Amino acid sequence: MSQALTNLLALLNLEKIEEGLFRGQSEDLGLRQVFGGQVVGQALYAAKETVPAERLIHSFHSYFLRPGDSQKPIIYDVEVLRDGNSFSARRVAAIPKRQADFLYDRLFPGPGAGLRASKNDARGPGAGLSAFRDRYCP
Repeated sequence: MSQALTNLLALLNLEKIEEGLFRGQSEDLGLRQVFGGQVVGQALYAAKETVPAERLIHSFHSYFLRPGDSQKPIIYDVEVLRDGNSFSARRVAAIPKRQADFLYDRLFPGPGAGLRASKNDARGPGAGLSAFRDRYCP
């Protein structure tokens, strides 16, 4: 394994403080703020740690509210929005100081849930047009 990959995996491996609360370290890349991809990766790791292993990520939405400080650790607070039979939903707040810098909403569908091909029962073009015409255009 390359040194770069080893460093990345170490950066993404968060410390569990308590249930739903994780601490991540920042890597100083010489930027004025923490790199957004690092925050996204760590937030995904934190959320994934709170759902069953068979649930894979389905969708996520990210909101960067303000720049994070690369000199300080980031606390990831995972809020359980829903744990159902078909999916789990999580909201993760990245909190380096006292205010959230980043919010991440994730959806983890259960086995068999999520995207699937469906039978197309749509009628072809013009189907139903004569009935519409008869009713509304006498």
